[in-house]
Amino acid sequence: MPPPLYSRGMAPEGTGPAQIARHAAGLKSLEASVGRPLMDIAALVTARAHDQQYDWTMNEVAAQKDGVAPSVIDVVRNGNPPTGLGEKEATVIELGRELFGKHYVNADLYARALRIFGERDLVDLVGVMAQHADDATLLTTFDQQLPTGQKPLLPTP
Repeated sequence: MPPPLYSRGMAPEGTGPAQIARHAAGLKSLEASVGRPLMDIAALVTARAHDQQYDWTMNEVAAQKDGVAPSVIDVVRNGNPPTGLGEKEATVIELGRELFGKHYVNADLYARALRIFGERDLVDLVGVMAQHADDATLLTTFDQQLPTGQKPLLPTP
């Protein structure tokens, strides 16, 4: 008799999000490896891609405190090309823009990101983006407002 339908996996072994997540080390490891500012940039790219005012504003304030240059924040905010930025910053910005804008990442960009960050940190950086995309959905659905006195920092359509 064949096994019950729900006792077997849907995807072949070695594929799927659970398999990819096994390569992650977590946020503390990511912060120790790439630094808080790069994580902030990943959050900002995601908030910008979703035009999520609350997530953008709260993360812009944090990014400023963490030392992200205003010029980098402006590149993300205004959708400018990341020319002249550091390789890591430019790569995170381009990765997020392709992921959320085109819904795929081209092979050359993926190879560059893998070379720069390594598999573990790349999975964790994408995890930061995924968490902020999830947050954007919740914040938008439930119309989260900025704290009293906090002006919006993201120009939205």
